[in-house]
Order: sequence, then C-alpha cells, then structure tokens
Amino acid sequence: MWMFFTWAVLALVASPVQADPEGSELHHSSDLAPAPGSQDAAEALQEALALITSSYVEPVEQEALYLAAINGMLAHLDQLQGFPGNASYGPDEADPAQALSRGLHTGIGVELLAVPGHSLLVLDVYEGSPAWVQGLKPSEAIIAMGGVPFKGRTPPEMYSIAARFSGHPVDLEVIDLSGSARTLTVAPGEFLVPGVRIMTESSPTVVRLAHFGQGTAEALEATLKDLGPVPLVLDLRDNPGGILEEAVASADLFLEADSVLGLVRRRNEVERPLLARTTPLHTASMAILVNAGTASVAELFAAALQEQGRAILVGTPTAGRACGTDVHELSTGLRIRLLDAAYRSPHGRSWAGSGLWPDVLIDVVPMVTTSPLSPPPDPQLEAAAKVVGPR
Repeated sequence: MWMFFTWAVLALVASPVQADPEGSELHHSSDLAPAPGSQDAAEALQEALALITSSYVEPVEQEALYLAAINGMLAHLDQLQGFPGNASYGPDEADPAQALSRGLHTGIGVELLAVPGHSLLVLDVYEGSPAWVQGLKPSEAIIAMGGVPFKGRTPPEMYSIAARFSGHPVDLEVIDLSGSARTLTVAPGEFLVPGVRIMTESSPTVVRLAHFGQGTAEALEATLKDLGPVPLVLDLRDNPGGILEEAVASADLFLEADSVLGLVRRRNEVERPLLARTTPLHTASMAILVNAGTASVAELFAAALQEQGRAILVGTPTAGRACGTDVHELSTGLRIRLLDAAYRSPHGRSWAGSGLWPDVLIDVVPMVTTSPLSPPPDPQLEAAAKVVGPR
C-alpha cells in the first residue's frame, strides 16, 4: 500500500480535520450564552477569570483567557468524539480544512511506497510541487533522508524517519533506474492535489479519488465520459472526505435517480435523505478500495454504493467518522469549526466508531523485495481487480 506525503505526514491528507461538508459557508452564531440550568457553571467561569486576572503572578490578557476557554471546550469535544475535528481560527488565520477542500496541501508533493529493507519508492510527483521543481521523478527511489539510510528498515521505521523531517528542508539521497545516485535538497511548500486521477488504464481501470474537494464531482464525470463503460476500481484509500455536496454529486454518477445516497442529521433538525438526481453515467462493474484513512463523506460515498449494490468494498475497515463539520463565525470575528452533522447509510446504518466493513477484507502485510526500485505487490488492488473482472 502506497502512502501520500504532503511531506511525510502519514496519510493521504495531512490533517485529521475534515473539510466542510456543506462547502465553506460561514454560519454566524450567538449561542455562547449559558443554557438554562448552567448559571452556576457560567458564574464559576467568570469567577475563575476574575481570580486569574487579579491574582496570577504575571499579568494575563483577558482575550487570551477567553480564547483558551473556547479552545478548551473544543478540545473536550474532540475527546468526547475520539478524534480531532473541532477548532478555532482568528479572522486572519487560515483554516486548513478549507485549504484541503480546494486540494491545497503543504509539503514536498510526492506519493511514496515503502520498499521494505530498501527505500521509499517515488510513485508520483505533483506538478508544481517543491519535489517537482527540484527534479524528483516517479520510479526513482529515496534511499536515505537527512543522512539517515533506509537500508534494512521496515516500512513503519521509514515513515517514522520521514515524519521526523516533516516541515523542514531535507536532503534526499536518490537513485534512478540506471543506478545513478544524486542528492536533492527539498523544502516544503504549497501544491495542489487533483481530486481525480487515472492511475492505470489497464484492465481494470484504476481511478484515484484523493479527496472530495471543490470540482471533484465534475472532474470525475469528465473522467468517466472519457473512459466509457469499463470495469472500474475507485481507490479511496486515505481519502479524508471533504465537501458533502461533492461526495453526493460523485455518487450520483453511479446510481439511479431517486436512489437514497445516505441520511444526514443536524441537531434539532429532522434527518433528511440525500437523493440521486440524474441517470447513472457509469453502470459497469466496480470495486472501491478503502482503509482506515477513508473517512467522513468518503465513507458516506462508499456506503451509498455498497448498500445500493453498485460496488464491492475491498480493503480494511474505514475510519468510522460518520460526521461532518461547519464553520461558524462569532461576533468577534473568531471562527469555530464544529462537528455538527451526523451521517448514516442509505439503509440507516451508522458506521460511527466501527467504520464500514469491506465485503472483501484484505490486510496489507509488508513484503521484502530484492531491489529498492522494485515495488512490493498491492494485494488489495489485486483483489479488487479480480472482483470487477476483465473488460
């Protein structure tokens, strides 16, 4: 199983925070007033603020204390839900989730596959990324990073070394297919990751869905039109989700009009169905690759096609994040990204915590190869190919 590195962050998307499922709309809120019955707690908070500002050994700004209190509440919500996703951002601070919804990442811009005992094999280099500018090419192998060799190391050890250098300029020792070696110094920077890419046009065709960002559904539609009615493997491994509408519009390309794609519920609102609107564009056999990094609306997409009998899920159980977030702007300009939507499958099944269970369970076991330039097999992809069959 290959890994995508925005720069050595071990997952397809470099942040566990999910992108806004309803787009980037800001929701204004004035709900910070204490609810009935919580007056004692509100008074205790004010008393604590007064005590700290009057008695703490050094002066402390009240604004900083208020922000710390808000962040403490959001951290408590993260603890309750079991994963991060709630956060605050000042008027001039960037929201990483909104950047990810546009496909914008920070890193060196490569996809890497650990070759046990040898190297990190370069599978792809994103155009315009720092690695692309420095001349790193697919099929080359990184045999050392920051002076630390990969020879004799396991994949987790290699990824740990890569993570150690995340966010900083680093020297990469690289060899190509001819055996020539060179050293590149690469510093992280911003680059774009396309939401849809054809990985191989052999039988079956493999299409990578990296995220459900802005324009993903439109790009997927164009790709399906170009490919025609061919057996398809959609690779959603390590897809962290994204914009709800993009995931729904993408699923719509495979399902009959009025099919239920899933259910969404917000607090104090009636649960509503998400429906397909159009005639399916692709009707040939299909498998979807998933793993523990497949999350949020990516799970919703996979659940919709699984339960409607359109695709076979292959891989390992998904992340179990049956939820989405929105951005709410306070009167002060502070923005709060808050988990405020719950998803269920077309049949009303929640995968919160447990994840979606694949129809074909295939775990990944590291396999040693003889060369740093020889990728190990991908048993999940091989199983998916068998599921969809030849053209």
